[in-house]
Amino acid sequence: MALESNQRFLRIAIAAVLVLAIAATLWFAPSVKAVNTTLPDFPTAVTRGTSITFTAQVDINTNELIPIVDLRVDITGPSPAFAVFNLDGAITSQSGHFVSIVPQVLPQFGFGYRSGTGFGSKNSVTGNHTFLFGYGYGYGSPTLVAQAKYLITVNTSDMSPGSYLAQLAVNVTPAPDKFLSPSYSIDITPTAGGGGGGVAPPPAVVPVVVPLPPPPPPPPPPPAPPAPAPPAPSLTAETLLSMPAAQAAALLEAAPASQAAQLIQLLPATKAAEILSAMQTGKASQIMELIPTATLAQIVAAMPEAALINMLPLLSISTLHSIPASALFAALPNTPTVHLVGTVPPTPPPNLTTPVVLLVTPTQERFVAIRTEAGEWVVLAGTPIPVTKLMIKTREALSIVETTIEQLPTLPADIKTAPAGAKVVDYFTITLKNAPPKTVAAGYIEFKVEKSWLNANSIHPWSVALNRFDDKLGQWMPLETKKIREDASLVYYSATLPQLSLFAITGSAAAPVREYSVEQISITPTRGPAGKTVQVSAEVTSMINEERTFPMTLWVNSAVEEAQLVKVPAKGKATVTFTVTKANAGDYEVRIDRGMGRLTVTGAKGTFIRLLLYGIGALVVAAAIVFFAILRRRKAVPIRI
Repeated sequence: MALESNQRFLRIAIAAVLVLAIAATLWFAPSVKAVNTTLPDFPTAVTRGTSITFTAQVDINTNELIPIVDLRVDITGPSPAFAVFNLDGAITSQSGHFVSIVPQVLPQFGFGYRSGTGFGSKNSVTGNHTFLFGYGYGYGSPTLVAQAKYLITVNTSDMSPGSYLAQLAVNVTPAPDKFLSPSYSIDITPTAGGGGGGVAPPPAVVPVVVPLPPPPPPPPPPPAPPAPAPPAPSLTAETLLSMPAAQAAALLEAAPASQAAQLIQLLPATKAAEILSAMQTGKASQIMELIPTATLAQIVAAMPEAALINMLPLLSISTLHSIPASALFAALPNTPTVHLVGTVPPTPPPNLTTPVVLLVTPTQERFVAIRTEAGEWVVLAGTPIPVTKLMIKTREALSIVETTIEQLPTLPADIKTAPAGAKVVDYFTITLKNAPPKTVAAGYIEFKVEKSWLNANSIHPWSVALNRFDDKLGQWMPLETKKIREDASLVYYSATLPQLSLFAITGSAAAPVREYSVEQISITPTRGPAGKTVQVSAEVTSMINEERTFPMTLWVNSAVEEAQLVKVPAKGKATVTFTVTKANAGDYEVRIDRGMGRLTVTGAKGTFIRLLLYGIGALVVAAAIVFFAILRRRKAVPIRI
């Protein structure tokens, strides 16, 4: 009995020791962060005017799946600087001090197929059973790079001397969750103004007596010194206002961009426009970037279109599209509308899965989208280069939509001519299976172009276009193409696709010219219930001396709604008509080229009538109940003879 009691005590003691050991391990074990952010080589001191280059590093715990939205670098101090950039290094907004953010290492996930088999049995109440067998497959992740690293360059020319703190933040969903690095300090010292230490005295020299030669003849009198240059005029708004535009432009080109922007804001819009138009394009765009939107819109309205088409493409996308579209339309009547208005990419429903890769070769990739939904966008592909995203909007639900993108080294042999008047950088084809053309309402594509190619060929940024070869017409058709962002080495563009086939990416030295116009649109009706079909039509006017088929896009709330082709005679007119059905109530901005309107969608059709009928029905039922209750309570009256 004593032995059994001792054994029981020993078991209890061992269990208690194990519990304490596990608790101590969990208590004292160091915590593991899902994301670790650092600036490992951030400098501690720099002279103002010197560019600083440092590394931003993000280490991701391989056991975590982190929904990273974007990254942000903040340098706080006397002249704060910041930059927000995507995971691929593309800058989305910044203070103007960041020169470049170049990805060195990016997180990468590889996917492979995994298969498995299994079996089981099914029993019945009688004791009989049946063996079952099945198989399946899924995705595996054989490769993983759990790190992001960026080389960041910042120009300190416009930053005041003093002490600063730098910090890297990784923003994740749901907002405002983020991972922060430690703060790194740096001192920006003023530019050295000369001076120096003493000079060591020369070694002692033993005097030597030598006979003196006869004195030389006296030198000729020195020439008269040149007259002193007149002092440079002081840089003030009054000075700039009093001098010719070319002279004022030269003074501002030599000044820091921040100082020049402050002076420009103090001038009348017409004078500011003259000075900016006389400046070098690059410096003028830097100054315009720092001018408040309201003032910039007034200056742009007073500038000639010839100057604007070279300066505006150099502005950031956010600054350009902060200028009201009406001001840009008035100032640039001959520029294609697509470059002057802000747009947003289509958004597919979250329940639609990403495409599955079926085939990858050096020149071809094939994907499959498991399903689509009627009236919704779906992503079809994200590669190969130069394509970064391909989406379509289908009119009906489809399944197993197969997409093939093939890169072509040259123009196909059966196509005799390349796009006229432009240089070609890429050819590729896009084909769909299980998605007939009549089921596709519109397509949307994003692609990228190397800055080295643009610079080497003197390509105007707005001239880059995606061209589609129309088999029926036997000719190339330029599509609505716009610049959407850029990074240190690449410029990204988007285009609307009315149809899919052979494509060519082109560019030229000259800015593009507007070839058609739409000034007004008709919306019928302008107000209606959710689910009701609305007709949007417009008159398209050709501005060229030949018959042409133009790709037309219907935009709703700045996103592609539908696309189609319309044939317009030379210097003639044609009508284009779209239909829109919105399921959600609200106000919608509708646009075709420069024609704009508003659509108001109310609650579902018949809501008030249904409520009224329900109310009447309820009253009838209540009255019937009361009537029968009275009948039941009524007493029978006897009949007397």
